[in-house]
Amino acid sequence: MKNNINRKRGRTKVINLLSKSNKQNNIEESLEFFRHNLLRSDTRFRMIFKNLPIGVELYDTDGIMIDTNQADADIFETTIDELIGINIFDDPNMKELTSQMKKEESITIDMPITYSFKKVNDTSYFKTKGGNAVKYLQMKGITLWDDEIGQIGYLLIINDNTESHRKAEMEDKLRKAEEEKIRTELEMQKIMEADKLKSAFLANMSHEIRTPLNSIVGFSSIITETESREERLEYLDIILKNNELILQLVSDILDFSQIESGELDYQWSDVKMKEICDEVFLQCSQLHYSIPLLFTPDALPDITLRTDRKRVKQVLTNLITNAFKFTEAGKITLTYQKEDGKVCVSVIDTGIGIAPEYIDSIFERFMKIDNFSQGTGLGLTICKTIIKTLGGEIGVESDLGKGSTFWFTLPTR
Repeated sequence: MKNNINRKRGRTKVINLLSKSNKQNNIEESLEFFRHNLLRSDTRFRMIFKNLPIGVELYDTDGIMIDTNQADADIFETTIDELIGINIFDDPNMKELTSQMKKEESITIDMPITYSFKKVNDTSYFKTKGGNAVKYLQMKGITLWDDEIGQIGYLLIINDNTESHRKAEMEDKLRKAEEEKIRTELEMQKIMEADKLKSAFLANMSHEIRTPLNSIVGFSSIITETESREERLEYLDIILKNNELILQLVSDILDFSQIESGELDYQWSDVKMKEICDEVFLQCSQLHYSIPLLFTPDALPDITLRTDRKRVKQVLTNLITNAFKFTEAGKITLTYQKEDGKVCVSVIDTGIGIAPEYIDSIFERFMKIDNFSQGTGLGLTICKTIIKTLGGEIGVESDLGKGSTFWFTLPTR
């Protein structure tokens, strides 16, 4: 009986041992399988890490580099061994990035860095072959965390954008050089055009001076030999008008010369628009033109301006005189009206008008739309300069064959 019991107990121990042995074998097999997979996973990770075409840097929480790859070493023109152990917080090129790393518990960074190798060499941060070169890098970084431990370090990814940056710089330089070339060509073209215009102006001015002078000299000789009172008055009127033309010519040339040298003077004071218009109206009405000049001051508002009385009168006189030259029938009207914070003055004629192709250039220097009319082509340019200096605008509206309206605005008080 005892032998049977002992045999049973023996078999039970063997079974228990075998069972324990099987469990141990299963655990060891599981561990071996886990180690194998972990090793395979780690190997795969290391292969990816080492062969990435961009720089990858791993830092601990103190900023010490614990691992990097060959692409990173190539970017910084050094070796992996030289980089391992450096402290990112000591990098002379990364002050902006590292100040953010120190300040924030968790970072997600994406910023450009201009990396100077001269700073690296001067501070002996690490040994590099970069010399005095500069590279343009894009830094992307995150804080690494573990669920149980917390922060375990930093991961930085570096892209070398130097080639594309320099290509963009070169393209920008080429673009600027092309723009400068075009600008120079335009300036040269303007200079050539200005020379042509000035040559034309000198030829035109010579004609303008000679014509009234010939009239003055000629009719002065005739008037002494003429006994008829009516003829003498007619010749005298011609002489007076040509005197006025020469005076206007000289005045325009002098004003233009002062404008060119920036010496045209202005005297600011409080003036009444109605008084200025009335003075110009009386002055121009005495020019003995065959068509009427109309001005109705009683129908216009009283407006006070802070401006230059003399220059406003000069502009008005020039516009009215110009209107008389190109108006053979009808009338010329001087008027103004108050608008938002400004006064708009108009000289309206029923003359020949201006062709559409000349409207945009009518205020340009030396511009003459009619080679058979008197005038130097400077008056409107002078008017434009004066009105602009006084803080206003000037323009023209015209209907060819029906007349023109020259207008300008000035700010009110």
